[in-house]
Formats: sequence, C-alpha cells, structure tokens
Amino acid sequence: MSNNKRKPYKKKRPHIPKAVADAVMKEYSHLCAVCAAIKPQLHHLDENRENNDPLNLLPLCPNCHLTDQHNPTSRRPYELLRLFRKFKDPFILVPQFQPVFQRIYSLYSGLGSCPRSAIFSYVEDLVGFIKELEMGNYYAQQIRTFLMPPSGVSPAFSQKDPASLMNYQRWADEQDRAYGMLVESMREDVERLVVEILRFQRWEKLN
Repeated sequence: MSNNKRKPYKKKRPHIPKAVADAVMKEYSHLCAVCAAIKPQLHHLDENRENNDPLNLLPLCPNCHLTDQHNPTSRRPYELLRLFRKFKDPFILVPQFQPVFQRIYSLYSGLGSCPRSAIFSYVEDLVGFIKELEMGNYYAQQIRTFLMPPSGVSPAFSQKDPASLMNYQRWADEQDRAYGMLVESMREDVERLVVEILRFQRWEKLN
C-alpha cells in the first residue's frame, strides 16, 4: 500500500514581468535605492506581489529589504517609501524628515471624513513647521496659498427653524467636501514643495 500523500497546494508567487523589472533596475543603475549596494531585490512598496506597477517597485539590497522592510520594529511606512520612490531624494529617509512626513500623512489621511476646521488645523500645523526650516517662509507661504479653504458666505439659519438649520448643515457639508477635494488635488504640489525645501537643509545624507 502506498504511503504517498499529496503535498498541500502552494500558490506560486507571481513573477514581476521581466520588462518591468529591467526598467526599474536600470532606473536605479542596478543598485539599492537606499544605500547603493549591488545586487538589489525588488521590493513591493504596498506588499502586494501582484501589483507590479513600476512606481510600486523599489530596488533594495538584502540588508535594506529584509532588515528594514520586514522587521516590524524598524520598517518604514508605505507612504514614506512611496514619497521616496516618487522623488528619489535621500533626505526623505533621514530621521530629521520624520516630523514633516508625519504632518503630511496626518493631513492626507481621512480627508473625506474631516470637517474644514480639522483639515485647516492640519494645514496650519504643516505650514507652521515648514516655516521653521531654512527657506521656510517662502515655502510655507506657497503651501498655505495652495491649501487655503475656499471662501463662501454661509446661509442664515435659526436654531428654532428646522428647515433653515437643515439648509445650513447641507451647505456646511458641501463646504467640507469641497475643501477636502481641494486639499487632495494639491497633494502633488505640496509634496513637491516639501521635497524641494529639503535641499536647503543642513542635514546629513545617508551613508
């Protein structure tokens, strides 16, 4: 009697198309995007191995890949790596950038459910922090200009008149959505300015 047992089915990892892998590797001269070590591996930023969009792939050496990205105590957030993949500026990965990154992340997480007042408080926090950096006054003003809430005259309402109160609430909800959409539409411009100001900071790059 045969004791052969069928091995459990193991789903194969999807392969990155060769043309995509070659293009991303060539973009980084076949070196680790973080430390420039040779023989990097391609890391999926969102950890979805089926998402082979080139902007979701980042060459990392085994040390940066396994130690940094698969170590729960030290892994870098997806949004931070997305920013790094997009702009390729090493200053994005230095510890001094973390307070700026956290403010951008706070601003752009949950925009759809935030009232204007909450969104604007995040905008002012980001602008206030940017203002303290080298060349901060110029960049803070640019970001504030991009993210100013749209002006509008609120309709009159009375607490004793349910119809006018409902009309005001509808107007306020529309203003909240409009402001959230405005801030979201300016994301690329805000990120570009935030990364641009990094070149004026006296921070040490990664080795």
